Amino acid sequence: SPPVSSAISKWGSDRPNGAWPPTQNSWFPRHFRLLMHFDFATKVGQSGVIRRDSTVDFIQNLKLIQRATELIGLDTPLRLGQEITLDQIGVCGQLLKNCGTVREALGQFLRYQRLLYQFLKFDMEERDGDVCLLSVPMSPHYREFHRISVELAFSSVAKVLQELTASGALVREYRFSFAEPDDVSGYQKYLKGSLRFDQVIDVVVFESDVINLGIDGGSDFIKELMVEHANQLLAARSPKSDFDEEVRRVIVDNLPKGTATIDEIAAELAMSRWTLNRKLKKTGKTFKGLLNDIRHELAISYVTTTRFTITEIAFLLGYSELGAFSRAFKRWTNQYPSDLRST
Repeated sequence: SPPVSSAISKWGSDRPNGAWPPTQNSWFPRHFRLLMHFDFATKVGQSGVIRRDSTVDFIQNLKLIQRATELIGLDTPLRLGQEITLDQIGVCGQLLKNCGTVREALGQFLRYQRLLYQFLKFDMEERDGDVCLLSVPMSPHYREFHRISVELAFSSVAKVLQELTASGALVREYRFSFAEPDDVSGYQKYLKGSLRFDQVIDVVVFESDVINLGIDGGSDFIKELMVEHANQLLAARSPKSDFDEEVRRVIVDNLPKGTATIDEIAAELAMSRWTLNRKLKKTGKTFKGLLNDIRHELAISYVTTTRFTITEIAFLLGYSELGAFSRAFKRWTNQYPSDLRST
């Protein structure tokens, strides 16, 4: 195997051995390189994040991080947030770098946040001299990832602000809606500010003068180009495509449970079977066709990029019998899964 990357080495030497995904791309996210080392089953591979503006499925990202907390430690989301740099977040990072002040950068972040987060929505409030960034979950279906996504988001926001301003502690207080963990050392290490748990909402409270800090080295010309590009990317994320993505995520979550039926998916989306079919029809899809496409995509990914056995892959895709999965795979690819894996 090639030597383990420095991104792994800095996290400790007691990690599993295994082949490292070879890449020379500086924007290939460090935490994907790190987490893929454990061969955790996911749709995400190097090809999925090879382009600067490609969108990595947020649920797959969070599942990777959730798995990593088991392998590395519960403070993994906080640690990963500190790995984020402006150059790693594509057009949004370049846009923020070319703003004139922190106020302007936060405004642009709020405007284009849908390009970065799928299940958290941020708002900014100024009250009694405080500047607060409030985080609200957008989907009730993924409450299990709430803590991970908030920790990652808050840690990365603090890190990006430090990079923008070349300043030290900018956050006065972090407020979390979840209960205080037994061990808060990770919070104290990576989040420089006071901590409050069991709050009504998740909030980052900045020091009062942070909002007016200047950002050096920006270019109005580059900023205008980035705004134009970000608008194009945002326009491509239509409500229709957002609905399709939401249905896909619910289906993927239900496949291993064997409950990826139209009635179950409709119930989880809080709509009737008829409404789900009608909305899918508007996107040019049927539930049966979408389910088949998802199984096809995941099957190729699992067979070619993971160490799961064929039987385990069949289970993950919701098949009760190995034979049914093998026949479906042969129909999709004109070969059996074992044949593809051996090539």
